[in-house]
Amino acid sequence: MFEGLKAVIGGETTKVEVKGTLSVRADIILMTRITVDLHRREKVETCLIVVSRVQFIEQDGKFTTCGGHVEV
Repeated sequence: MFEGLKAVIGGETTKVEVKGTLSVRADIILMTRITVDLHRREKVETCLIVVSRVQFIEQDGKFTTCGGHVEV
């Protein structure tokens, strides 16, 4: 998940939450209690972006990600 992302559209601020998975399908999203409590407390609009089919690449002992299918 990326922290601190937001979008401003027409003067209104929307929090952007990005979740990633290695799975081909992203039909179930698990959110921690901390994340749910945060959104309830802040009471702001939230846009959830789900990226499925993320691939991990290991090079010299370091991992990066690439690819993915984005669903908004």
